[in-house]
Amino acid sequence: MATGINDYDTLEHCIQYKFSLFQGNFLSKPRAIKGQKVKANEVVIIQLLQILNDPKATPEKIEKLILQDPVLTYKLLRIVNSAAYALVREVESVAQAVVLLGLEQVRKWATVISLDSHTGKPEELTRNLLTRAHMCELIAIKQKRPQASSHFMAGMMSGIHLLLDIPQDELLEQLPLADDIKLAIAEYSGPLGDILSQVMHYEGGEWDKLPSDFDGELYENAYREGLRLTRESMQALYEST
Repeated sequence: MATGINDYDTLEHCIQYKFSLFQGNFLSKPRAIKGQKVKANEVVIIQLLQILNDPKATPEKIEKLILQDPVLTYKLLRIVNSAAYALVREVESVAQAVVLLGLEQVRKWATVISLDSHTGKPEELTRNLLTRAHMCELIAIKQKRPQASSHFMAGMMSGIHLLLDIPQDELLEQLPLADDIKLAIAEYSGPLGDILSQVMHYEGGEWDKLPSDFDGELYENAYREGLRLTRESMQALYEST
């Protein structure tokens, strides 16, 4: 494990020396590349994200999309059948997953798998974003806020540009996310933005930026539970490779 990494040059140096786990501020910073253009595989990812996050997309349309990618299909079924869900019987098709888990859960995991399968970035970045997303969702549930799944998506999408090396504003323009999610990511505004910003300050140890009435116990419990859920999901994700 390589620790204290603060930029992508150091990260790439550690990758060359075969490190597999990485920790540092680079995880929350974009890599600015002048003139960077979207690569072919990233175009595919953006197209997937557009459909997966389109509120008008039907379960049938999403299922058809997922089935076009055998790796995505296989990994999604592995995730669904993992200990994280403890289903009474194994899910054998995407259609079953949609029925048993609901469209939001299928959309959530298809997004995670698509990103992890195509970007070629260290798994720690996916792990970090997934933990953040779980934290946002768990806190929203505990505080009985509406649309907890939107909090998960805000947490996950808050770092998608880091995976693709694309400016955040450009990426948000291309994705059909709800306006409240876009505002939360771009400006940390609204109820979604409040939770997202506090989660990011918490994970970065920026205690001075947290409000005076900050519920430390709630966030600690959400962080620990988020780590557990992420560990189970990532285990299923990488066992399926």
